[in-house]
Amino acid sequence: MFVYSVALIARAAGQDAGTVLESFENNFDRGTTTIKIQVLNDSLHFPSASMDALYLKALDYLVTNDQTLQSDPAAPSLALIAVKLAGGAKVPQAAAPLWKLFNLQADSPVRVAILGALGQIGEQDPTVVGEMNDWLVSEDNLHEAGNAVDIPVLTACVTALGELRDQSSFPALFTATLEGYPPATTSAAAAALAAVKGSLKDHLIAVIRGSRIADKLPALAMAMAQSAMPDADKAAVASAALQVGLDSTVDSAALTNELNALRFQALKDLAALKWGAATGLVIANFERTLDEYTRGLDAVDDLLDAIDALGAMGTHEAAVRLTLYLDLIHTSTQSGQPTDDRIVSAVIANLSSLGDRVALENLLYTQYLNYSDAVKKAAREAVDELTAQAPQN
Repeated sequence: MFVYSVALIARAAGQDAGTVLESFENNFDRGTTTIKIQVLNDSLHFPSASMDALYLKALDYLVTNDQTLQSDPAAPSLALIAVKLAGGAKVPQAAAPLWKLFNLQADSPVRVAILGALGQIGEQDPTVVGEMNDWLVSEDNLHEAGNAVDIPVLTACVTALGELRDQSSFPALFTATLEGYPPATTSAAAAALAAVKGSLKDHLIAVIRGSRIADKLPALAMAMAQSAMPDADKAAVASAALQVGLDSTVDSAALTNELNALRFQALKDLAALKWGAATGLVIANFERTLDEYTRGLDAVDDLLDAIDALGAMGTHEAAVRLTLYLDLIHTSTQSGQPTDDRIVSAVIANLSSLGDRVALENLLYTQYLNYSDAVKKAAREAVDELTAQAPQN
């Protein structure tokens, strides 16, 4: 074999680049698998000659003859050298055949090598990047369902996606960070996630709107944990989470609970931000929560959070909605229905903090109904604060 290699180099040394390439291609075509490996290795002795076509030919050979090569013990070695050379040379057209070969291969080291090569050249083919994302999602789903996955291959995939840094990879990588893989794989996924280009706000909103339900609350938590993220961006993520929590419907009780957890946390985050621009969503959440509380589906604490969120909005619209609710409570009280002091007190406290005179009449009327002394005292204090203000135009 060494004699063959030296003879090949000697014959090719005096030829121009085009003829050198043709010689290598011809020798690759006619050689056995072992000779094909040597031909590919010998191509490294001619750095001035572009061997892209040779490497593409090798990849095409591996894909086209996959069935035959499965019984050839030298085939994995051929695949490894072909993949390594195509990736090292950054052959732009190699991404698609490399991905085809990945899907045909069962050999883990070869698949790892393919992903390593794709990390160098995959950006040339967005379709391949999308298919890599889809493959990672499918592996995450298999793992979540309790099935075994090839951890070295999966780790190579997240590493490659991190090298490519494509924005489309964020949701799949985010899921991988949460899936409970071994620490090295999780760390690789986190590093890849941090390397992805684009707006973190937009990426997290995409996860909240499009990824599996289990990923949505962690995406919201990530946004709120970013000290450098502007409040406007955090509010955009929280608003998207609240909208998804309100709009989504699922059949599973467990998934419904997860969506409710997302909804209630997003509400608390918007309240903490005092983001008045979200008043419409906060009102919609209040309507839903009040209905669910009335039907016994939500705890009183959920309704209290919904009331407090309205108070945190600092808007006239929020004051109007709380005033209407206080009027409804008055009607129920007058008809002899029991009233929860915690709820009435929360409404009064938040109307007081809003400081909008739209509430004045209903706060005054509190004194005439059968409420506790503590509730009446809070209402009087709220009236005093409102009447002490200059009249609104």
